[in-house]
Amino acid sequence: MEVMEKARAGAQQRERERKTQSKELFDSDVLFESTLYGELRNRYLNQSMTAVSQLLNDRGRVLYDDAWLVALCSPLVWESDLRTCLQINVSEPGGVTSG
Repeated sequence: MEVMEKARAGAQQRERERKTQSKELFDSDVLFESTLYGELRNRYLNQSMTAVSQLLNDRGRVLYDDAWLVALCSPLVWESDLRTCLQINVSEPGGVTSG
């Protein structure tokens, strides 16, 4: 994602330079330092893991696929995030318990 953001910043800089017909003082790599992706990922990750925790609190025991389905409701969430959140406490094949 960072590569895409830097490419976008470079394209925007080239467009500004084309419109003004003058070079900018700093390169887009120097000017661009976005935290948007990280902030969005943290936001959605927290939202997703809260929903998974709530599911476990409500049911006590759920299928891993059900927990994964709830986690996938938010973008920018990966299976490794779910595994870290759950710390994979599998009591039986396919089952996940809280704690």
